Amino acid sequence: PLWLDRPVFLPHWNYIPHDASGQQEESGLVELIGAPVLLCAEAELGLAAGGGAEPVGAVVVSKAAGFLKNRVKGQRVSVYGQVESVCPLLVVAGSTFFFFTLKDDTHTLPVLVKDSRLCWAQCVCVGQSVCVTALRVCVLRGWKGNSVLCVTERSQLHTQYTHPDGAQPGTHTPADSAPSPSLLGNNEEVEPEEDPTQSAVMMKHSRVISYQGTVTEVVNEGAGLYVIDRTVGLCVAYQPSARRRLRAGDQVELHHVHFLYRPCADLPPSMLCCCLSSSLRVTTFSRLEGCPPPSRCPGDGVLPWLLAQNSTGPDQYLWVCHLTSQLSKSLAPGLLKQQCVCLLSWKLMETLWRRRGWGQRDIYSEMLDKPHSCPLTQYRVDPALPEYISISDLLQALQSNVWSLKSLLPPKGSGLTRTQINSALSWSCRTLSSDPQTGDSLRPRPLLLVGVLQLPSLTSEFSQTLQLRDATGAVCCVVTETSKEDTGRQTASFNTAWIGCLVCVRQFTMVTERALQSDFPSYQHLDEDKFITFRSYRVYVQFSLDHLLILSPSVGMVTHLRSTGGPPGGDVGKQTEEEPTDKKRREDPNPSSSSVTMATGPEGGASQPCVTVVIRVEQKEGVAWKNTGKELTEKKVGLQLCFSVRAAVIGPVVSWERDPKNKPMMEREVGPEKEKVILVFSGVCSRWFPLLQPGTFYRLVAANTQDPSVLIGCRVSGRSGVELHTEATLQVRSDWRLHTLTRLLQDPTCTQVEPPPVLSVSQVLDCSSELVCVQGQVCERVAVSSRTAESGSSHTGVRLTMCDQTGQRLQVYLDLRHAPYPPGLLPGNTLLLSGVQRKMSR
Repeated sequence: PLWLDRPVFLPHWNYIPHDASGQQEESGLVELIGAPVLLCAEAELGLAAGGGAEPVGAVVVSKAAGFLKNRVKGQRVSVYGQVESVCPLLVVAGSTFFFFTLKDDTHTLPVLVKDSRLCWAQCVCVGQSVCVTALRVCVLRGWKGNSVLCVTERSQLHTQYTHPDGAQPGTHTPADSAPSPSLLGNNEEVEPEEDPTQSAVMMKHSRVISYQGTVTEVVNEGAGLYVIDRTVGLCVAYQPSARRRLRAGDQVELHHVHFLYRPCADLPPSMLCCCLSSSLRVTTFSRLEGCPPPSRCPGDGVLPWLLAQNSTGPDQYLWVCHLTSQLSKSLAPGLLKQQCVCLLSWKLMETLWRRRGWGQRDIYSEMLDKPHSCPLTQYRVDPALPEYISISDLLQALQSNVWSLKSLLPPKGSGLTRTQINSALSWSCRTLSSDPQTGDSLRPRPLLLVGVLQLPSLTSEFSQTLQLRDATGAVCCVVTETSKEDTGRQTASFNTAWIGCLVCVRQFTMVTERALQSDFPSYQHLDEDKFITFRSYRVYVQFSLDHLLILSPSVGMVTHLRSTGGPPGGDVGKQTEEEPTDKKRREDPNPSSSSVTMATGPEGGASQPCVTVVIRVEQKEGVAWKNTGKELTEKKVGLQLCFSVRAAVIGPVVSWERDPKNKPMMEREVGPEKEKVILVFSGVCSRWFPLLQPGTFYRLVAANTQDPSVLIGCRVSGRSGVELHTEATLQVRSDWRLHTLTRLLQDPTCTQVEPPPVLSVSQVLDCSSELVCVQGQVCERVAVSSRTAESGSSHTGVRLTMCDQTGQRLQVYLDLRHAPYPPGLLPGNTLLLSGVQRKMSR
C-alpha cells in the first residue's frame, strides 16, 4: 500500500499480453517481480488511500460490533483488527465490490469495499493487523437484513497497524495457518485406502484449511484446475474468473480453502477447492512463460460458467472436467465442434446424477455467514463412479493377452487328451461386463462408451451389425431393443433413426471370440506355434438400445421423438454451423440444453428431389458371398456380400421435392393393391442388413430423381410344377436410403398385418413344417470343421444347441462356407432364426 497513488519507478517487471480475441478494450498485465522505487520521500508507511495522519479514535472489532446494532445516521467509525478472510472481487448488477473480515479475540466484522477503494484488494492480506477509517454502517440487502461496515470516499487503510496503547487484536500470522505439504500429507493418513469394490457411497464434510505451495501443473486453465507441489489438486472454478490466470511456477498462498479427500477418482486424491470466502494470493510470480492452452483442451471458461448457473457439487464438477478433457480427444474435432464438448459432458453428468445439486447459491451467506456453508461444505465419494473409455482404449484392452492358450482350457487341462485339447481351443469366447457388479469386468468401475451409431463401413469386419465410432476408432455392435408389442421381450434393432445419433452407452457387454486350427500333441506343447495352422479373433460389444442416452440426435431421431411424444425439442437442439460467441453463450438461459452440433452434417440427398415407396418386410435372407459383376466396372468380377428381402408394397411411388425421411406416413402413400417385391442388396448396400427386420414398415427412397420407374421392379418368370409364378425384383442402389416408419395410418393395409409366426423349441419339435422360424436361447456352441487335402482341417460352420423354458433342446447347424460368421452366437443369447430347414434324425 506504500506505493498506491505515489509516483514510483518500476525496475523489474514482466508484461503479460491479453490473449482474448475480439476484446480490444482489454489490455495486457504487468507483473512486478521487484519492489518499486518511491520517487516521493515523504510517503507515509502503510497509507493506502490519500494522505492523512495516524487514525484517531479507532476502536477494536468487539466495540465496533455495537455500532451495527445501534445505527446512527451520518456516523463514521474507525476500526482496527486482524484480517481473518479476504473474499474475491465480485461483479453483481454492474457493481464491483469485495469483502474482507476483521476479527479480535471475541468478534468478527465484515467490511464492504467498493468504488474507488477497490485497489485495496491488492493490499489486504490474511493475518495482517490493519486499521480502516471513516467507515459507515449500511444494511446489506439479500443477507438476512444484517448490517455491515462500508467504506466511504474518506476511508483510509493502514496496514501493519499497532494501536498506541500497545493492544494487539491477535497473534495470528499467515505462517501459522499455511501448513506445509508434509502436514497436508498427514491429513491423507486419516482416511486410508479402501477397496473400491467394497466401499459404498458416502457423504463427507470438507475441512477448511490454509496452504502455501507452488503451482507445478496447469491441468485445465479454462476449467480452473491446477496441481500444487505435484501432489495436491487445486480448483478455483467456484470463484469468479481472475483476469490474471495462474501459471506453472507461481507460488500461491491460500486461506479458508476447502480440503477434500478423493472427491474424484480420476484426479489427485487431495484436492483444495476455493469458494467465495476463500482467498488466493500469488506471493511470487513464475519465471516461466505461460503456455497457451492445448487446442483440444476447452479453455473458454464454459464449464465454470455452467457451474455458476447450476451450482453443482465438487465431486460432480471435477468428474465433468475430467470427462471433458477425455471427450475433447476422442470426439473433437472429427465428430463434434470444440465448444460443444463442455455442454455434452454437462448434460451427461446431469443425467447420471439426476440433477443432484446445491441449489441456488447465496453469495452473501457464502461469504459472511458463521458457521460457513457453501457447495464445497459437503461432497460425495462414490467408488462406483462411471468411468469413460474411448473406443481405441477399449479395443486395445480387449485385444491384449488374447492368445493365452492355457487360460482357455479348464483348470485340469493338463489331463486332457490330444483331441479334447484341440477341440476345446477350436473356438472360445470371453465376455466382460461394463459394470463390475454384474460380472467380470475390464476395470473396477462401471464403463461408459460415447460415439456415433453408424451403418457398417466397407472395411468393417462385420457386415451384419451396426458400429459405434468416435475419433479414435470404431467397434462393431450387436444391438437389441425392447419390443413394444410384447412387453419385456428383446428384439433385433430395426429403427433407422438411430443412425447418426451421438449416444452414451451406459451398460454393455464386451465380447472377444477366438478361432484356432491346431494339432497340439499334448498340454505341454501349447507354447509351440508350429502346431497352429490358423488363428483369428474378433472383438465387439453387445447392448440394448434401452441402455443408451441420446446426447445429440440425428434428424431422423428428432422426427421420431416428436411423432411418438418423446422428449421436447429442447433436448434435441437446433442444428447450426455457426459457433456461439461468448455473448451468445452468456445470454443462453439454459446452457445444459443447448445444441450439440454434429460435424458430420445431414445425410446426402436430404435437399434433393426423390421418389419413395412404402414397403413392409416379410422375409429376410442371411448375408452370403456371391459372385456378381454389379458395380465392378473395369475390375475383375469377384465375390460380394449380398442378401435379399421379400417385401409387400403398401402403396404407389410418390414424388417429393426433398427426402421425407421418417416422417409419418401420408394417405397418398397407401394404395388398394399389395404386390410383392424382392429387394436385392449387394456390395455397399448390404450394410442395411442389421436394420431390416420382418414385420417392420420402411420408406424406400431413391434420391436425385423424379422418375417413378426406378422403384418398379422387373418381373422374372419361373416354373414350379404346373403353376407359373412371377415376382418383381428390384436391385437396391448405393445412393438409396431406407427409413423406418413407426407411426402408421389407421388403414387396413397397415393395421391388419399378421406378424410372421415364430415357434419355440418345443413347438418346432412337435410341428411337421419343413421350413420354420424358431426362437430360443443358445445353450452350447461347437465349431464344425471339415478336412481337406490342401489345408487339413478348416472351420465350415457352427452347431448351436438351443433350448426354451421347458428345457427341451434342438441342434441347429449353420453352414458358413459361403457366408461371414455372424457375431452374437454365444451361449446365453437368445436367437431368432428364420427360414430354417427342419430335419428329424432317425
